[in-house]
Formats: sequence, C-alpha cells, structure tokens
Amino acid sequence: MDEKLKKILVGALIAVAGALLTYASDAIVPFLKEHPTWGPIAAGGLAILINAVRKWMQQPTDGGENSNG
Repeated sequence: MDEKLKKILVGALIAVAGALLTYASDAIVPFLKEHPTWGPIAAGGLAILINAVRKWMQQPTDGGENSNG
C-alpha cells in the first residue's frame, strides 16, 4: 500500500474513533447533551488524544537510541 494512502487512512480512522468516543460520551457527560455545539470540539480533542497515545505506544523501547545520555 502506498505510504501516503496509509497515512490518510490512519488519520481517517483516528478521526472516526474520536467522533465515536464523543458520541459514546454523550450518554456519560451531560454537558455534551446540554451544549451540542461542543461535540465537534470534543471529537477533535479526542482524536488528538488517540493519536498522541498511538504515537507514544510506537516509541522505540530499546533504551538507548533516543536518549540523551
């Protein structure tokens, strides 16, 4: 698969995951029901969080390659 297409698909999946988490949190967080205009902001924030966690999990664990010591 082309690397650019793969990055686009991963980005799309992250955006969808953020939107799904926002949709699911609508039942848990009453604020989103009372203020539905915050939904897209929450979806974007959750997508950023998902991407950050994904990047953090991909960090090398060899212990020396990226260290400053």
